[in-house]
Amino acid sequence: MLKSECLYLLNYINKNSISGYFVEEILSIVSDFPPYYNIDENKVKDIIENLKSLGYILVKYNDGERVCVKTTEKGMMYIESVSESKVDINYKKLFLSCFFASIIGSFIGCVLVNVIFFIIGV
Repeated sequence: MLKSECLYLLNYINKNSISGYFVEEILSIVSDFPPYYNIDENKVKDIIENLKSLGYILVKYNDGERVCVKTTEKGMMYIESVSESKVDINYKKLFLSCFFASIIGSFIGCVLVNVIFFIIGV
């Protein structure tokens, strides 16, 4: 399983290399990452090397400032498998289930406490 920043870059490369190789500046790739990843140039270069070593991308050239890459079949299949495994969560239904379960649980707890106090005779 790839880290989220690796998966993000793999998706980025896949979207941009539909017709084959594409050339992109490393700084442009860094600026396209969402800020919460906290990515710099060296991290992008490391991720590219990692994806290349795993066989998910092909690198035609990498001169340190620009990179020419495309996604392999293995990379495309990985992206498809990850997107298929995502679960769609209905948060409204989850919230309502938890809410009513807590209400019923507190009601049962109160009944049990009253039964115990009744048995003890308090």
